Amino acid sequence: MKNNIGNDLKIPPIGRKPLNVKVYETLKKSIINGTCQPNTKLSESELAKQMNVSPTPVREAFRRLAAEGLVKIIPWKGAVVSSYSLADIKDTYQCREALEVYMTRLAVPNIDKKGISKLRMLLEQSKEAKNETELVEINSRIHTTITDYANNSKMKSLLDSLRDVIIHDRNLSAYSSDRRIKIYEEHVELINAIEEKNIPKAEETMRKHIINGYKYIVEKIKFSNNLNRN
Repeated sequence: MKNNIGNDLKIPPIGRKPLNVKVYETLKKSIINGTCQPNTKLSESELAKQMNVSPTPVREAFRRLAAEGLVKIIPWKGAVVSSYSLADIKDTYQCREALEVYMTRLAVPNIDKKGISKLRMLLEQSKEAKNETELVEINSRIHTTITDYANNSKMKSLLDSLRDVIIHDRNLSAYSSDRRIKIYEEHVELINAIEEKNIPKAEETMRKHIINGYKYIVEKIKFSNNLNRN
């Protein structure tokens, strides 16, 4: 008689991710949760040894983390966990507020039905994002879609120069369930104002969104600093 024990069980398959993705996600979470402190030098060979992998997926993870502002690749020295002072954060958000609020003003009269449909689609995708990395990418596309309609390449270049800090902070925010909900609600309010062609409301909503993001990051940095001192 053939043994069929277990054949009828409905056990879902184990999720399989490429090795480089596993290494990237592990390192990213270690940076976000503070296991890897700012200014920590990350040795490619040592991490590969600890994680029982070859140096290649670690090197690929470094590149992805650098694109997200979470590490800095220093020639001949390797990767270092990014560190931004409170002064850096403040300066960046002051510039971001000035640029992005004004670009919202410019974008509202230009945005068409296609643009609104794209924003609505991205908004829905953000609610269904599978992970933090995907959420950051979607939320970034929401902001890029709005600023693209400003049709001001010089201002866009200035805003792009702030990208490292902005993407770094979006990653920090994405790992907070409370902040994720607030970001979604703020985006809903912002897109509604844009669709209504209400320029003052759209400007104020964008300003509030940026200031709330700034406050969250400052509190997180202060909290982490206090933990490290203790």
